[in-house]
Amino acid sequence: MESPKVTTRTLEQKHFSPEVKLSDDAGVFKATIATLGVKDKDGDVTLKGFFGEQTVPILVGHDWGMVPIGKGKIFEEGDKGVLEAKLNLADANAKAAYEWLKFDFENGSPGQEFSYGYSLEKGGYKNGPFEGEEVRFLQPKADGSPGAKIHEASLVLVGAGEGTGTQAVKGQTFSEHVESVLAAVDEFTTRAKSLADLRAKEDRTLSVESLEKIRELRDELSGLVEEPEPDPDLPTLDQMDLILAQTEARMAGRI
Repeated sequence: MESPKVTTRTLEQKHFSPEVKLSDDAGVFKATIATLGVKDKDGDVTLKGFFGEQTVPILVGHDWGMVPIGKGKIFEEGDKGVLEAKLNLADANAKAAYEWLKFDFENGSPGQEFSYGYSLEKGGYKNGPFEGEEVRFLQPKADGSPGAKIHEASLVLVGAGEGTGTQAVKGQTFSEHVESVLAAVDEFTTRAKSLADLRAKEDRTLSVESLEKIRELRDELSGLVEEPEPDPDLPTLDQMDLILAQTEARMAGRI
């Protein structure tokens, strides 16, 4: 059977604020992308062997429409997942990115964030308890090979998601921009559902602040057009209303 096509909408993404070391060789850097055996901010626990050793292109803002600015290797070193990369300084985008990395590194505590896009292999994860909570374990496959295909690693702007979006639209047509935004919304809804399911098992719900942000997102989307055409791959506004109503009912103890 043919494998499903990998696009920015089918990828999972994981963001991290790494420890970065710049090399004496121009354009070369090394970043810690994961600590193995601990729960990350997404509620995942990455186990030894999940990454293996993989070669990846380096992008800016997960923009698959741009020429990669470099090439890197992801591997495991002790209890860390590591990205070791070299940027192509003959490329203007790569040179600008590296100059920013140097500036960030040399001026106060480095704040540059990174992200990698991946698709899980069959057997590359399992759910289970960890320190009293239900988590997703990212693990190697049964034969010991990596539990995911890492498709790329990206430099992303620090802070809110709109920074990444701004970086991603450079050189894009409107339809390409729509595609990148849909990818981000798809990733968000998948993560929100997963988080809600995990908290429901612990008899908890999403926070009031999170619910309010979801409501704001819903209102922004509904205000774009009077009669939006439903996307079969994304929840409808009615479905989002139902999720909010059910969550608020749980918080009030009505269900």
